[in-house]
Amino acid sequence: MKRCPNCSRVLKKKSWHKPTPADLRKAEHFDAFEKEWCDDCMRRGESHNAILQVRGIPLEQVEPLVNSFLEANAQKGIVENGYKKKDNFYFSSKATARKISVELRRQGASVKETSKLVTYDRMGSRPLMRLTIVARFKLFPGDIIETRAGPDIVEKTASEWAWTRGGKKVRIKDAERIDAESRPALVIADNPPMVTLTETGETIEVESMGGSEIGQEVQLKSIESKNFIFKNPEDSA
Repeated sequence: MKRCPNCSRVLKKKSWHKPTPADLRKAEHFDAFEKEWCDDCMRRGESHNAILQVRGIPLEQVEPLVNSFLEANAQKGIVENGYKKKDNFYFSSKATARKISVELRRQGASVKETSKLVTYDRMGSRPLMRLTIVARFKLFPGDIIETRAGPDIVEKTASEWAWTRGGKKVRIKDAERIDAESRPALVIADNPPMVTLTETGETIEVESMGGSEIGQEVQLKSIESKNFIFKNPEDSA
C-alpha cells in the first residue's frame, strides 16, 4: 500500500484516504508502506521537504546535475516533485537533495545542513521537518586564480583541492579568485590556439585549447596578458 510522506494519506482504489487502524497494523506487521506523493500534495507548490541552496556559481551550472538525478529517479519509478524557484531548488525528497549535495561536495563545495519544524502530520503525532542544505563554492572550474607562476584557470575541483590547467594543485580555502569577465567565443584554430569573439568578431590567441575543438563554442576569460578558454557548462556536464 502506498502512503504520502507529506499528508500521511494512503492510496485505496485509486483515491487517497486517511489510514485506518487496520491499515496501520497491516503495514507494521506485514507489508510496509511504499512512499509516494499524493496528487493533492504534488499539485501544491509549497509541498517540499528539502531546499537546496547553491551559492558561488550560476544556478545554470547546477541544473544539469539536478535534472540528471530527477531523471534517474523517474527511470526507477520514483515519483519526485523537484523544481527551481528563484535562487533555490525544492524537492519532495530529502534523500534526493542529500544525494545532490554529496556530488556538489565532491566537486569542491562546502555543505551545511539545517532542519526546521514546519508542522505535524494529519494525525498530529509526527513532526514534519524541512531540510535546508547550503552548498557554497569558493572555486569552480573556469575560475581564474593567482598562483606563483601568475594567473591560471581552474580545471578541476574536488573536496578541498583545485587543480589548474598549468598543473598546479592548490587548497581551495587558500586560493585567491580573480574576477574576470566571461565572453562567448568560437574556436577557429589550434596551432596556435585562437578564438573569435562572438559579439565583436575580434580574433584572439589563447593560452591553450583546454580540451576544446575547432568549431566549438567556448567562454573566454582574459586577465593581464593571458587569455583562457573553457567549455560551456552544458558541454562539460
